[in-house]
This record gives sequence, structure tokens and C-alpha cells, in this order.
Amino acid sequence: MERHGAQSRRLYALASSNSHEMNFLGIPLDLKLRQLYHRHAGSTMKMQNPLRCRWCVILFAWLYLAGQTLSSSQTPFLNVTNFGARGDAATLLANTVSNSTTIICPGNRFTSVDVGKVVELFGAGATTSPTNHQDLVASIVSVNNGTAVTLNRSCGITANRVIGVYGINNASAFQACIDDCSGTNTVVNIPAGQYLLVSPEALNSTYVMPNMFDTHPAVTIQKGGITFTGAGPGNSILLGCGAWQLKGTFAYRGYMFACQGPVTNDASLVFDQLTIDGGASPGRSSYAYFPASTINGNGWDRYPWRLKSERKWQSYCSRNKCILIRLLRQDQK
Repeated sequence: MERHGAQSRRLYALASSNSHEMNFLGIPLDLKLRQLYHRHAGSTMKMQNPLRCRWCVILFAWLYLAGQTLSSSQTPFLNVTNFGARGDAATLLANTVSNSTTIICPGNRFTSVDVGKVVELFGAGATTSPTNHQDLVASIVSVNNGTAVTLNRSCGITANRVIGVYGINNASAFQACIDDCSGTNTVVNIPAGQYLLVSPEALNSTYVMPNMFDTHPAVTIQKGGITFTGAGPGNSILLGCGAWQLKGTFAYRGYMFACQGPVTNDASLVFDQLTIDGGASPGRSSYAYFPASTINGNGWDRYPWRLKSERKWQSYCSRNKCILIRLLRQDQK
């Protein structure tokens, strides 16, 4: 009897709750459910107070609206892959022929999905001296077979096993993700992978630098309140354009990010659990100043990295009215 009584009460609660909730919302009653209850419970059970269920519905509606308010104040989370980013950058060793747009990479397997990807070949560009060449920055226009591709620019040297990197250019995807950030506490998730970020000017063969200070970012940030978080140093890697080229009479590389006014808010920018790799090969040279050499590309503006402590960096930013950038637990190359 107790088991049947409990079941009856559950059916009644469901029927009564549905009935009054439906009435409260202006929707017809669920007659089948009520009929099922009356058949099970019989006609001797007394009907409970319908106001109790009405108050339950009101309480439920209040809790629902409160939950909506709380959820709207929670930290927004974005993922760069939802904007088209792909952490697919990989190294290659290429055999090149001077004045040819075809490169052969015996250790790589190319497919049609590689068309449009950016290729950087270090020391395979136009000559600058009898013993030096620029780097080559080009795009894949076709895949000839699994190991050979055609580029949109010719190589400047005949050589084997030229070191390089290739991958999709994620500049527009990252920019779209950042533009979609709102408020002062957005978290941008960067999953494991190596994300190549190249400025448009680096890919523009007709671009000419007006002076030695002229350079351009792959991504422009004009708002604070963003935390870029990866899957850990060495797992989520942001790879800049390390290849150098002559753009007029000056050496050009570009860079990954720039904080540029006007800004919509001055909250902090945080880069956490990431490796930030400038992409230069073989890496930092003994000459780390500007202007960069137009013979071998060595050197660059290193002023911001002379600010060793966050206190100095914050002081520098406050004097120049820029956004505070905090670099947390990541590699800097």
C-alpha cells in the first residue's frame, strides 16, 4: 500500500504541477496525465491545495531568471579554433632551384589542404651579397605530388635541405576572435598546436617600408580584459614570422601582436601557459639592435624586453597610456 501510495503521490504531483503550471503560463491542461492519476489513486484521495503548485511555479520562474542573470555575468570563454585558427605549423627541409617556384621536400607529405598555406624558407630568397640571401616568404599555390609544391614566388638559390616552416596563416582568425571579445574578463582558449601568425605586409611583394621603424603586426589589440591561455608552454605555441625580407631599402619581419590605440578599456592583457616564439632561425643573434642588417637580417628592436620587471613594464605603460601586458609562465624566444 505504501509503495502504491508513494507512486500515486508522485503522479499527482506531476499532474497537478503540470496542470497549474500550464494554467499559469496560459497553456491547456495535460488531461491524459490527470486521468492516469485518477485511475491509479481512485476517487477517495483528497485533492491537495492547488495554490501550493502555483507558488512552486512562481518560485521556479524566479530561480530561472536569477540563473539567467548570473550566467550573463560569468566570464566569457572563446576558442580561436571556432574562428578558423589551426595550430598546424610544421618544419620542413626543402630542395630549391634558383628562379624556380617548385620546391621538393622529401620528408613531408603534402595534400590539397596545404594549398594557400604560408611557407618560410630561411636563406632561400633573393641575394644580398655574394654569400648572403634574404629569406623567402611565399604561399603554396598547388601541390604537385606528396613531396613537391609550387609557390607563388621564385627561390633565389639552388640548395638542398633548406630549413623552413609552413602552415596556415592564423592572423585573420586570431583577429576575428579578439574583435569578438567583450567586457573586461574574456578568456581566449588556444588549444595545443603551433599557430603561425604572419602580417599581411610580409606576404605583399610590392610593399615598401617608408622608414626603418615601419613594421606591422599580424594581430592588433585595441582592448584590455583578455586572457590568452594555452595548454601549457611547449604545447600551445604562437609562432611569428622569423623570415626577413628587404622591403625597399630596409629589413622587414613584422611581429605577432601590437597594442594600438584608441583602446576601449584599459584592463590587463594576460598571456598564460603559452610559448611565444619569434620564429627566427637560428634565433637571437649577437646583434640585437636596430636597424636590422640589410645583408643578413640580423638585429631588431629589443627595447621592450629590457624592461625586466613587471613594475618597470607597468610604469612604462602608464607613462605611455598603453595596456598593461603580463606574461605568465611562458617561454619567450
